[in-house]
Amino acid sequence: MVPQQLLTLPPRAFIEIAGMKVPADEGIGRVAGPMLAGVAKDMSVLLGHGGLALAHTVVDLIAAAVAERLGIEAPTRANAQLAQLMEVRDYIMAHLSDHDLTPQTIADAHFISVRTLHSLFKEQGTSVSTWIRERRLEMARRDLVDPALTDAIRAVGERWGFADATHFSNAFKLAYGVSPRQYRKTALDELRRSSIDRE
Repeated sequence: MVPQQLLTLPPRAFIEIAGMKVPADEGIGRVAGPMLAGVAKDMSVLLGHGGLALAHTVVDLIAAAVAERLGIEAPTRANAQLAQLMEVRDYIMAHLSDHDLTPQTIADAHFISVRTLHSLFKEQGTSVSTWIRERRLEMARRDLVDPALTDAIRAVGERWGFADATHFSNAFKLAYGVSPRQYRKTALDELRRSSIDRE
């Protein structure tokens, strides 16, 4: 009855939530039971002026009851969104090299809808695809200026999820003002000059 993405629970909780019974005579269930029964008897209360606030309260109460049963802390809505965003970002960083990394695969891995995923990033003033592209370009940039790495430009791009060398070169130039090849040459030349000066 309640969309999964509305519950402020960590993703792993949804694995255990199916078929869970929350006793109505102990803990949060003692409070949640009568309230949910009251709402069920008169669903029209959700359509009134305070309906949206009541709906949020009901959802949060369900999440709190489930969290209590699982022995985990029920996060607040704001903290839950931030925690979820950080978890999603960690996942993206761990899968940057995956050419099949898409909003759908990311959403599926976190048991949320693609719409919810986009909302998380929109609130940060960016988009999922933009954030992924920026991270991939930054990791590629770091590899290009590492004197210990002599991989071809194409290989560097592929390592960080750019399957097409031309696309990688164009995206890099748009972000940093020069091609990956020129950026690497300038950075390594400067590094060599610095080493000579120190000697």
